[in-house]
Amino acid sequence: MNANILKKSQFIFFITLVILACSCRSGCNHSKLNVDVSSVSLKIDFMRFDQDLFQCKTAEDLFALRKKYNGFYDDFVFKVMGFVPTKDDTFCIDKTLELIKNKDILSLYDSTQKVFSEDNYIRDGISDAIKHYKYYFKEDSIPKFIAFLSVLSYPNTISENYIGIGLDMFLGKSFTYYYDTRLNFPQYYINYLSKEYLLRKTLFSFIEQRFESEPSAVFIERAVQQGRYYYLLDAMCPEMPDSIKLEYTAEKLKWMKGVEQEMWIDLVNRKVLYGKDRFENDKYFTPGPFTNAPNVSQDSPPRVGEWLGWQIVSKYMESNPNVTVSELMQEKDLLKIFKNSGYRPK
Repeated sequence: MNANILKKSQFIFFITLVILACSCRSGCNHSKLNVDVSSVSLKIDFMRFDQDLFQCKTAEDLFALRKKYNGFYDDFVFKVMGFVPTKDDTFCIDKTLELIKNKDILSLYDSTQKVFSEDNYIRDGISDAIKHYKYYFKEDSIPKFIAFLSVLSYPNTISENYIGIGLDMFLGKSFTYYYDTRLNFPQYYINYLSKEYLLRKTLFSFIEQRFESEPSAVFIERAVQQGRYYYLLDAMCPEMPDSIKLEYTAEKLKWMKGVEQEMWIDLVNRKVLYGKDRFENDKYFTPGPFTNAPNVSQDSPPRVGEWLGWQIVSKYMESNPNVTVSELMQEKDLLKIFKNSGYRPK
């Protein structure tokens, strides 16, 4: 064989290996989470309180509904609706019957049923995500998932025994009721009140139910704390687009990636990483149309501290392949995760 051809072939082979290696550095961590969950046996409890409630006609129906849904019924009546019981109506039967006969509430319910008449999208999506969760946390019990009409108050409610899904909070950003001035919903909030965000919000509520703790006063610890939630969401929904997970537009996500190094250098230079000023740190984690923090452009997405934490945790798991998802979530030393991540954007 011609020596020049051999050298050329070896060079092409070398370049191919380099490309594959670079590709792996950016993608292997994600593919690592594409685990086979076919052997995970699981049947989630997904219940339609919304439909059951609006089938009720009498006090007897509501008593039966209360028995079926146990503590959720009381939480709906007293916490979501804010009904105050009277001496003669301990369970607010009369007020609840008035609620389900109210024409405006019926209209809201009808709108919800048009979007969610078929619930396989929710049931299958949650089931697949929880199977992934059980792959890492085999012994954990799983709460019920209960769909309800929140009357435009809560996308999700959380209890030890259930995750509530307020279906009327996922009807799309063009849904007229969201623009009622009495609700005072800002546009950035309305932008994510759509069906495609239902699983993201619900599963994030599930993660918070399991692992949420008091936010650290130290910026970098708080970032890692939030980053772990996103990494677990990654593990539960490896096929979910990053823009959905973060509730960023594709353009904002691209912007964030483009300024990653510049932002990191700025945070280091201004000694933000170990800062303990909660007021200042909040600016990097607060929802809004953009991140209203020093040296951060209004072209930014909101909550850049969470995005940064996700990158750190992802780098940590890539750099420490023997660490399991379960061990990551149980690690109490958040600074250890940061220091052992080797995160330095280039």
